[in-house]
Amino acid sequence: MMLVVLGWCGLILVFGPSVLPPWIPGTALLIAAIILNHTARRVRTGEKDRIMPVLWRVVSTMAAVGCVVAFIGDAFFSANYTVLKPSAPGGCRAVVRESSFLMSGAGQVYSIHPIGVGWRTGTWTADDGIRPIGDKQYELSWGVAGGLLTLRGDGRNPVYPSLHEPICHST
Repeated sequence: MMLVVLGWCGLILVFGPSVLPPWIPGTALLIAAIILNHTARRVRTGEKDRIMPVLWRVVSTMAAVGCVVAFIGDAFFSANYTVLKPSAPGGCRAVVRESSFLMSGAGQVYSIHPIGVGWRTGTWTADDGIRPIGDKQYELSWGVAGGLLTLRGDGRNPVYPSLHEPICHST
């Protein structure tokens, strides 16, 4: 659940050209914990305290429902992750998550450290569900202090805010 919560707080993991949304490993760890707990409960015999097993069932069910809702929400709102090019000279990258639903669009910009871990550094909204990254309506350039991502609408539908600054922290 910690990975899912960190994802909601803006953490993202990138392996090469692929983005690993936090809910994927979070869901895998949750399923493993439920299987291990169920197996351990079957092995135990003569247990007198029945409160903890009932409490664990309630907590694990609520956690599982939360992961399923996160999975369905991400799929329902059709989120796409894109690792933008070019990369910064030091290996820093920018990743974007775009989603749209009905007549609205939204996006998040993530600054990715060269080791593949990054945090959300900006968000935007777009009218009529447009996706400026998917439509190739953007420019990304890198300087000494960081990057500048400029998003353009399609001429009729604006993107707000249109300027974002991915930041690279040196180690």
